[in-house]
Amino acid sequence: MFTTLLLTALVTLAPGPQNILQGLAPELDNYELVYASSDPNAAEVVNALFRRSDKTTLAITTGVFASRKERFHRLAHIEDMMQLRPARGSSADAAMRRSLSGNPLGDQIYTLIDPESHTVQFTVGAENVSTTVTLRYFGDGKPGAINWHVGDIGEDQALVESLARRVLARMLAFQHGANAATNAKQYVDADHNAFVAVDDWLYAKGIANPSLGASAVKFTYRGTPVVILLGSDRIKLGNRWIELGGYVQELNGRPFAPLKGLTQALR
Repeated sequence: MFTTLLLTALVTLAPGPQNILQGLAPELDNYELVYASSDPNAAEVVNALFRRSDKTTLAITTGVFASRKERFHRLAHIEDMMQLRPARGSSADAAMRRSLSGNPLGDQIYTLIDPESHTVQFTVGAENVSTTVTLRYFGDGKPGAINWHVGDIGEDQALVESLARRVLARMLAFQHGANAATNAKQYVDADHNAFVAVDDWLYAKGIANPSLGASAVKFTYRGTPVVILLGSDRIKLGNRWIELGGYVQELNGRPFAPLKGLTQALR
């Protein structure tokens, strides 16, 4: 399956391309880094370009939003320019909260699925951070070679959302002052909010062998299935979504969740 994947992350702090890209997803192992550069004169924009042997390319850009309000209005402006639509939902608020999978992610979401242009585009925002992932097919470069089956779309949506979750979660960690050079079990941000490494916290509670996926942690707690998703401010306990009071982040490849919210949800 031949694709072009464009991923853009706009963030409050620009930590550098290596911190965003390292071990981002197994799907990216077949890409070669062409260049990575930063421009402090352009709101600390960082650009990185990847290319696969079949000429498929992956571009990543990070920048700065001064505030959540600016991020919110900028995404709305992008929606107008790109003719995006809020993700499916019966109301404006529900649509803004609905991801491609239907699971919570960020607080502002727009999607575009266009089979005619062989495109899946996904934009999500949380706090001062925004991430856009666009996946587009170009076949093998021959005219008329594109063959995008309906069955491909669901797989593409899952990949796009997983990448968006991980980038968003990494950017949120940097925004909150997490130090990528350390391997701490928890850290406290400037607002005195504690975030704890989910795997260590589960081990301390005697919860063994949780399923650690690329963008989700799944386990059973007192007979009830639990799901913790990167980039979400809620945890799923059985059929209920419970507020965490902050977003699940990623640091050094490990999910970090708000300690207070996690403790209250899993008493």
